[in-house]
Amino acid sequence: MTLIVAHVSDLGAVMASDSLVTEEDSTAGAPVEKIWTCGGLLFGYSGNLTLRDAIKAALERALATTPLPIPTDCELAISQLQVCVRPVLSAAYQNFVGGPTDDPVEKLGGSLLVVGRDKDKYWLLEIDRNNTPTRYTDDGFHTIGSAALASHVGRRLLGHYKLPGYEPRHLCLLALRTVQASIDVLGSAFGIGGPVQLWQSTADGYERVGADALSEVHHGLEQWNEIERESLLKVFAGPEVEGSEVLPDALGDDDSASGD
Repeated sequence: MTLIVAHVSDLGAVMASDSLVTEEDSTAGAPVEKIWTCGGLLFGYSGNLTLRDAIKAALERALATTPLPIPTDCELAISQLQVCVRPVLSAAYQNFVGGPTDDPVEKLGGSLLVVGRDKDKYWLLEIDRNNTPTRYTDDGFHTIGSAALASHVGRRLLGHYKLPGYEPRHLCLLALRTVQASIDVLGSAFGIGGPVQLWQSTADGYERVGADALSEVHHGLEQWNEIERESLLKVFAGPEVEGSEVLPDALGDDDSASGD
């Protein structure tokens, strides 16, 4: 199972995922890289690993042969990516052998999450198991994988942090918090887990956040959580307004019955 999230703003983009792979017998396999970059784009894939590898290889060949311009218009990227992905999906679905009620699209199909940049901002889209694109740039967030619903809920709880001016360092905190919370709460039920993998945009493209930098992001998340805990205590802890009427802690039976 897989969980991948992406955040984009005018100034940056990040993508994060779990690293756990669950075998057909429900045992955990070796950690897998679920995010990669090529052709000036950042990709994440949720679905059958064999099909993922075929799509990744096809994308790398196509973008090496016919590179996309950088900055990259989202519509241009969609048209080229669909042309590249379609034959891989068609061949996999046509060659699928399963039971009488098995649907090859359901059994094999996955989702491709893509981040790119045009001249004005970073954009975000998903190409689904039917090779159909959906754009999520305006929302600034999207997620794919087995626990996608949970991460959508988590993102909505952080909806007040949606600002177009967030830099990658801020987006890293949002992405790490969303993925780590999903793993902590639903990891065993949805088969997600392992160390969080995190990628971020740079001036030259995209890079994986290394171990030392990732440790700093985890430390930043701890600081953020502490600030939130402290701010909660301050909500009703403001100074009393002069002349305001203070209610008693409780009204006794005699007070309430006397009418005085």
